[in-house]
Amino acid sequence: MKKTVIKVMVAALMIAAKGIVSPMNAQSVCTSSVTILSNNDPTITFSVNPGCGAIGACCTQEFYWNFGDGSSTVTVGTNTVTHTYTASGNYAVYALPSDTCWCSGHGTPNTYTASITNVTITNASFTCSANISITVDSAAAPGNYNYSYSFNPSNATPISYNWSIYGTTTTTATGSSPVFNLPSGSYSVCLSILLSNGTQTCLASSCTALSDTTHNITLYKIGTTDVKSHSSIINVLVYPNPAKDVLFVKVNDATKDKINLQILDLSGRVIKSTSVISDGNINIADIQIGTYILKINTPKGSTNKLWIKE
Repeated sequence: MKKTVIKVMVAALMIAAKGIVSPMNAQSVCTSSVTILSNNDPTITFSVNPGCGAIGACCTQEFYWNFGDGSSTVTVGTNTVTHTYTASGNYAVYALPSDTCWCSGHGTPNTYTASITNVTITNASFTCSANISITVDSAAAPGNYNYSYSFNPSNATPISYNWSIYGTTTTTATGSSPVFNLPSGSYSVCLSILLSNGTQTCLASSCTALSDTTHNITLYKIGTTDVKSHSSIINVLVYPNPAKDVLFVKVNDATKDKINLQILDLSGRVIKSTSVISDGNINIADIQIGTYILKINTPKGSTNKLWIKE
């Protein structure tokens, strides 16, 4: 095992009767060194040579271990310790001894520095989990729901998101915050997140229930308020559904203002957009077969409609 001796900035740590003493009064300066007693990757047993002994018969040593992986420093009263790593990688390990007491008549405590031993972990793995929750947007916007999710460990890096919704309509999507527009009914909303931690990956999944038997359902990530629908404000008819070449839109509020139409896929990506006055249509002949969202924006509000291209 390759060792690199690095002076850790701990030379000023001198403990005497639980206090600090000047290095000029120290009995000696000792450099500790760590060796590996056993390597059952990812569980390693380390041993430390403090570099010099404790002062006097009534004094002992304790050891402050740093395993280089961000875990809490461990204090032990023996010179051996076992540690299991939770992620593969290269780690710098050191142990800093200290005298636990200073005995009258035995001089001042030792001053310690520490050398670093490098250890390479290849077989560590980490466990992960995910949680998704869905809440009603507000009573003023029936059919609007938002979702939030979390994962552990929180410092892991998401690689991919996969959504599956089962129920009245079955659909899938990818991405961190897709928008879903669903017919009224009951659904199971599931999210799988592929996470990485160092060189390791872990798949975390979570499902939750969603039910609205009265309104069409708009589901979006909490915080993305721009995708809220307001179907209670405007009344829109979209036909035919399924549609093949042309999708017709009729806004039943007698407005003569310009209406913006956007076709989105289930991940929220805009496929096509156009503007009409009151009633109009949008050509869909060049769009691939599948399920899409029609987002209708008017001066009085907006709404989203789910439709199928055949």
